[in-house]
Amino acid sequence: MPAKTHGDRLEHAIGILAERHFSLENAVAEFTTATRSAFDRVAAQFAAMTKRADEDRARTEQQFRETDAEIKALAAEGARRSRELDERVDTLVLAIGELIRRQDASKS
Repeated sequence: MPAKTHGDRLEHAIGILAERHFSLENAVAEFTTATRSAFDRVAAQFAAMTKRADEDRARTEQQFRETDAEIKALAAEGARRSRELDERVDTLVLAIGELIRRQDASKS
């Protein structure tokens, strides 16, 4: 085998550097693809979490509105029953007063 000349060694070194450069470019491309894929997954997960949070917030707000409506309805029912009870007590007091008046009138 003939002895390698300076040009042969230089050509060989350039070939090795070219291979390493090509290998490095492939590694960077794979890393870039993997990174982009990871970012896309994180973005999709974030979007899903945001959607769930928005749905939970809307559901909670709806539950608060329903609870408020139930409380208002119960308060209105309580007020109505209180008025009815007041009316019944007033009627009873008037009836007792009338009974006492009649008893006093019959004694006289």
